[in-house]
Amino acid sequence: MFVEIGPHPVMLGMGRQCLPPETGVWLPSLRRGQSDWQQLLQSLASLSVQGVKVDWSGFDQDYQRHIVPLPTYPFQRSRYWIDTVPPNSIDIIPQISQNGANPPVHTPQTTPLDWLEALSAEQVKSVLESQDLANVSQRLANLSSEKHQLLKLLLGQGQSQFSPEYLTDAMVTDSLYEVKWQPQERTQEAETQATEPGQWLIFADYGGVGQALAENLRSHGHRCCLIYPGEVYQSLPGGIGTINAADPNHFQQLFQETLGNNSLPCHGVIHLWSLEAEKSEALTPSSLEESQVLGCGSVLHLVQALVQTLVNTASATLPKLWLVTSGTQAVEASRAPLALAQASLWGMGGVIALEHSEIWGGLLDLDPSISDNSDHKGATQQAMALFPEIWQPDGEDHIAFRQGQRYVARLVSSKPTQPQSLPVQADGIYLITGGLGSLGLRVARWMVEQGAKNLVLLGRRGLPPSEQWASLPQDSESWKRVNAVQGLKAMGAKVIVAQADVSNQDQMSEVFEHLRNTQIPLKGVIHAAGIENYQEMQGMDLNVLQATLQPKVMGAWLLHQLTQGMNLDFFVCFSSIASVWGSKGQADYAAANAFLDAIAHHRQALGLPALSINWGPWSGSAMVSEEVKTLLKRMGLDPWQPEEAMSILPDLLGSNSPQLIAAKVNWDVFKPIYEVKGQRALLANMGVNSQIKHSQIKHSQIDQNESTPAQRPDFLQQLENAPAHKRQDLLVAYLQKEVIQVLRLDPSHPPKSQQGFAELGMDSLMAVELKSRLEASLGQTLSSTLAFNYPNIETLANYLAQDVLCLDRPEESVGLSHSDHDQSSTAEAELEELSEDDLASLLDEELGSLVFN
Repeated sequence: MFVEIGPHPVMLGMGRQCLPPETGVWLPSLRRGQSDWQQLLQSLASLSVQGVKVDWSGFDQDYQRHIVPLPTYPFQRSRYWIDTVPPNSIDIIPQISQNGANPPVHTPQTTPLDWLEALSAEQVKSVLESQDLANVSQRLANLSSEKHQLLKLLLGQGQSQFSPEYLTDAMVTDSLYEVKWQPQERTQEAETQATEPGQWLIFADYGGVGQALAENLRSHGHRCCLIYPGEVYQSLPGGIGTINAADPNHFQQLFQETLGNNSLPCHGVIHLWSLEAEKSEALTPSSLEESQVLGCGSVLHLVQALVQTLVNTASATLPKLWLVTSGTQAVEASRAPLALAQASLWGMGGVIALEHSEIWGGLLDLDPSISDNSDHKGATQQAMALFPEIWQPDGEDHIAFRQGQRYVARLVSSKPTQPQSLPVQADGIYLITGGLGSLGLRVARWMVEQGAKNLVLLGRRGLPPSEQWASLPQDSESWKRVNAVQGLKAMGAKVIVAQADVSNQDQMSEVFEHLRNTQIPLKGVIHAAGIENYQEMQGMDLNVLQATLQPKVMGAWLLHQLTQGMNLDFFVCFSSIASVWGSKGQADYAAANAFLDAIAHHRQALGLPALSINWGPWSGSAMVSEEVKTLLKRMGLDPWQPEEAMSILPDLLGSNSPQLIAAKVNWDVFKPIYEVKGQRALLANMGVNSQIKHSQIKHSQIDQNESTPAQRPDFLQQLENAPAHKRQDLLVAYLQKEVIQVLRLDPSHPPKSQQGFAELGMDSLMAVELKSRLEASLGQTLSSTLAFNYPNIETLANYLAQDVLCLDRPEESVGLSHSDHDQSSTAEAELEELSEDDLASLLDEELGSLVFN
């Protein structure tokens, strides 16, 4: 039995995914939106039913009780037939086991292709060479795209043409992406009514952009409060004040005074403080650290205080948060140095969009050529560019302005050009930061295999003294590191282990002083140091943020500075997909990696070698356990096997691009989960085949009265044949069955039709799975937010019956009076007039009351 102690069940849904289905009893202690006492009673009752001894006499001693008669338990007409495995599906399983796979837990539903998915590509090949493909062909469509392509090759062209080189080329082609900025004017929409008068909080810069933006908003009848960065909390006349970016109490006090005690709704929060960050050409380690606090640190405190205030005040209006930078994005083809000190904010913004979509507005990057103008005209011009984006958003949340042109970001597939040869010189030194971590040691081994003879592995911990190596406990972390280093030396490499903190200027200067004194030139740098932290923003403090930023941000900057004048062949930063499209619980990690992406573009603009690789998750590391790997695959993210990642590294290093995204993503699975609370324009070009398929399905649907039974799914045919007065009950029973399958519930205890999906433990992954199952059985395209919009079986059944399937209902079963119907129609009309952002905010508010997370 598992009981989550906390104000709301957050970990129960995740916990269920770590154990086999139907394992354990999962109970919350408290739940938002429900009486604390009522929830405690429900969980206590469940514990009692499971055999936990409860002192009922002590429980009842303060209350008067009396016995009441109860009806007998009704007979449940549930099916109890034993599901058997089809005979032809067993033949291949022993063969798969012999090929060294870690088989999935065997259940009556286990099929051969479940086992095939557990194999590597080479093991799949071995199985197929010795098996009749007819046994598995019926489920080829369910394979991952990579393995489907492999099977297709074997069937169509013969196994002799299969080669490791082909696999590598396929991985490079299918797994590489980049962010492209494309010009896009704002859509010319009909003029809408002015926003209801309210207030705007502007975290203003001293350059005048915030002031000019406030004047524009005031001219439209709104009130503005301008907050400038300072050392102390000050509230000055005229709606002006100062607060300290590093003090979370200042932000809490500010929002309490401006939102908690003000009758005017707050429509937006604009953060412009990053514009005060030091220019790249004048950066020092101390000014870079101050800029991170001014940017990411202040936004962390801002989001925490804003969300908490909105919860405390139960505000009906949710303001949108806009983060503004200048010159942080490599937008145009002609490369220009970037504003490095501001860049991390873009990584944090992507995580805010996921953790707090209800308040998310977007990221805006101003034209740095205009920012350089110190006169009032330049600030006014910048404010004029910002105003339409915050006043009437059009769904874009990655926007940049250059030379009077508006650009939006899109993730696109990267078609690798013919890679340049990358000679690894035996007479050169190669520095790997984080060199004693599992990732760094793998890269080191790969470098030696490529011909490197001189490695410097840099890490904070170093190795124990050599005289202690023989006595190290086997399989301890120190033993593994020593063993790996000895293996590199056995391969003929000279390995220097440098114990130093990559973010410490003095220690790094000493390391490079030693490098300069050698007779061997430094030819390459791989920056793989980093700290990965999992913590949502509401629970994070500034110290944690800074600790995560330091090794990547300060480390990359020091490496950039200390290698000036050296003739490097490559300068590679190991970044993460978290900085591209965000990752919940990793705001600090995403921010740190966004700096790596920016410094790569910055170095190339300066004519220096650089590449930032936004890796997807890697298997075989402490960061990706088997449980996490399973969860990632369910989300459509297939972790890299280290050997796979190393095999494509030459192609990446030989490219001319400053930034490449290397991730194995099934967009048909990942995108619906990622967009479960609303579409993200950044991924508009991803999953195109899926979108075309859905569009074709939608346009090819034939009116129900004209379609033939053979064209219709079995359940729809069953509904059509049922009497009209029984269709609703039939649909409810069907949905109960589907929910049981998705949630892995006990079929003998079906969920009640009014029981919330969240209460049953449904998470975002399960919501998408339910939507996919219903699409297949109903032959209809459904919204990814289906389970959010209709959060229990009853409301979902009503929606499907009336709006999707258009079932005829007998007069006696119609529950709405004419007045009720009119009110319903009016409500639907009002919803149709809401913007996507307003609708998303309304959904989040409703979900909060329904306890859906």
